[in-house]
Amino acid sequence: MGCNYPNQVKKPSKQLFTGKFAGKFFCCKSLRMATLKLVLDKRRQKKDGTYPLVFTTVIDSKPLRIGTGVSIPEEHFNEQTGIILGQTRLSEALFKLEADYLKRLQLFILSNPNKSCLKTLKNYLLNKSPDELTIREYWQKVIDDLVSKKRLGGAKVHKQSMATIGRYTNLDIPFKDFSYRNLLELEKNMHITGISINGMGVYLRSLRTIFNMAINEDLISVD
Repeated sequence: MGCNYPNQVKKPSKQLFTGKFAGKFFCCKSLRMATLKLVLDKRRQKKDGTYPLVFTTVIDSKPLRIGTGVSIPEEHFNEQTGIILGQTRLSEALFKLEADYLKRLQLFILSNPNKSCLKTLKNYLLNKSPDELTIREYWQKVIDDLVSKKRLGGAKVHKQSMATIGRYTNLDIPFKDFSYRNLLELEKNMHITGISINGMGVYLRSLRTIFNMAINEDLISVD
């Protein structure tokens, strides 16, 4: 049996979908509305008087809260705009994070129309898809993993390699956006600035290792 949709859908303040279904997702079993909002979690006041900032969403009348790691005094937060007063850069970073979560929330609902498990949704929102994960983020995860395993020598090499290569090419892009041309430009720029052949070899081997690891984890298509 088909779904019966209302003729008009009121557009919410945070738009997830475009067209006549803007802001809402319908399935035959239930009517779901998914929004995302940055709020102060006033249930958990800290000893210094601040409150944690969290993103909240509601799926099938079930609330889900995602922490940001930021805590501020109540008077420093504009609930209407979601802006932290006097901290423009932090507000911009949280707006970007909100946009990322909204995109993933939309994809989750489209891909899982009959699922409303909050734990599954939270894991989906917090873990980037292969298309979103940047080279730097993945590289840092590798370094953190090496440190956790007490392989400090390898971690040090990768950390130095990432820092050096990051000065000559943009690592804040997905793997799929790094082309052979980027690699040639990277080698050229390092050579021009006087990095030795041996030094370049170490850094480029580290980069190659990261790409091979990403391929093995299916983060890069080799087709």
